[in-house]
Amino acid sequence: MTWTFRQLMMGLIKMACTVGTIIKDICAMVGYHSVDTTAVDGQSIRGFTTSGVFNASDAIRTLQSAYFFDLPEIDGQLVVVKRGGAIKATISRDEMVADSIAKFETSREQGVEFPSKVHVAYSSAESDYTPTKETAERRSVDVEALSELTVEVPINLTSELAVRIADSVQKVAWVEMEGTVKLGLPEKYAYLTPSDPIEVEVYEGIYKRCRIQNSNAVDGVDQLECVLDRISTLSSTAVAPTPVEPIPPESNLPTATIFRVMDLPVLVQSHDTLHVYVTAHGGSGYWPGAVIELLVDYEWIEKGQVTYPSTMGTLVEALPYHAPGLDTTNTVLLDLSDDDIGSITQTEFEAGGNACAINGEILNFRDVLVEGDYYRISHIERGGLNTSPVLHAIGDQFVKLVNPTVVPLSSTLVGRTITMRVYTFGTIPSIENEVTFIFEGFSQREWAPLNTTADLNVEGDWELSWEHNERVGAPTDTVVSQHFVEYEIQFGLDPDIHNVTTQNETLTYTEAEQIANFGAPVAAFDYIRINAINEYTGYGDAAFFAGGPPSYDPGLTTFDGSSWYSL
Repeated sequence: MTWTFRQLMMGLIKMACTVGTIIKDICAMVGYHSVDTTAVDGQSIRGFTTSGVFNASDAIRTLQSAYFFDLPEIDGQLVVVKRGGAIKATISRDEMVADSIAKFETSREQGVEFPSKVHVAYSSAESDYTPTKETAERRSVDVEALSELTVEVPINLTSELAVRIADSVQKVAWVEMEGTVKLGLPEKYAYLTPSDPIEVEVYEGIYKRCRIQNSNAVDGVDQLECVLDRISTLSSTAVAPTPVEPIPPESNLPTATIFRVMDLPVLVQSHDTLHVYVTAHGGSGYWPGAVIELLVDYEWIEKGQVTYPSTMGTLVEALPYHAPGLDTTNTVLLDLSDDDIGSITQTEFEAGGNACAINGEILNFRDVLVEGDYYRISHIERGGLNTSPVLHAIGDQFVKLVNPTVVPLSSTLVGRTITMRVYTFGTIPSIENEVTFIFEGFSQREWAPLNTTADLNVEGDWELSWEHNERVGAPTDTVVSQHFVEYEIQFGLDPDIHNVTTQNETLTYTEAEQIANFGAPVAAFDYIRINAINEYTGYGDAAFFAGGPPSYDPGLTTFDGSSWYSL
């Protein structure tokens, strides 16, 4: 707030009124009357009390923490703005001031700093106003983190309302710690004020919903500081727990690691290496993280660590087959390790948001509904990153692909059977921590070329063209892999064939070359194949003309683009 209230010198007690009434009364007590509370005039409240000597602004902040509103100064007037409103502006990187492009900072790697518990301290008429509290706690968080947050509200709440406030406060805190954005805008955006929700292009083609916290105009540039903002955090279906008999404290022994090892295509441009992805979590107990090891010549070699739990689970319902692309017909119910999942905007969805894997298929989804202890996802993009959509059965594995651990592997391992293990820090690994699979190297498997054409011109030359099927980068800004080498074009079938290599996306196979290679001009080839070749994995998927790959040559068959290994 840019204004300062005088201190309250007397107590204030209000019963059975609205949040707007209380805000106006507090303002009036310090002589401030220019305030618009329309947004919360319909928000009823059972009771509110203040006593002692403190700032009026602090009294109002206790209401903000429970009812999720901001109080910016707009045109000389304080205005109550409920969070979760409509986007006020969508800002691309091109519109930002040249030396103030959006800087996105995340604390997600510092999981120990996230609040594992949020307590709401309140008084309730049902308990004769005896001070009490309700607590929200994440189900699968590293409880080694000692961070806890207590919110004191001088409000007459029911236990149900208190636990929902605690749940929402925790979700808001986690979302805001996931990222902050700083950017500079030209004067045309001077109408934006703190509390306004906006969509910001934080990376090329990646937009995120943010809420403005601070705005400062310097030399004609509006410097904005924003936090990530998610509408789903503002509502809760949490239920106050039924009192139970005290139970002994949890053991401080670390829990076993539940993990997945995934041989998948490259998820983001910075992962353009030869690798597998690993995700893990530790169930509901104490889990300090896990170590990743590879078996090399009968010796286990450490290849990385997992220090932050991933959202993982299983399918409660089957997900039917659907062709690659948008699936608005099917939904799927999930049993997850935690509740770090929520709906996103259409812009975020189109930019690849909420990416996940079910077995070997990569998907992303827009909408999430809570159904009891489960989560239903819908509006799903199927067959992402050249993976194959298939029928997924009840019990199949689900992983949300947020910051998976990248485990680099040598090119000498491609096509070989390898063994890896993932186990909790400080524990003795066993065979249950191991998984064995054939490493295909799908992170470097080139995709089949697109839009291929082959024509015989009047001079007798074969003219071919195609487009590189770019598999690296954001969905709207793909690039060629740094490990792409060249294309190979095969004319004809064994034993009478001729191969040509090029780095271009066109090829002219002259009549003279046909005579030199085949003894005569070729008026019609029965078979033409085009492959992109990768430095690590060699031949990628092929594009074919005419009869397609011969059944007797397995080296020319296409690949499905993914494989999956799990314990």
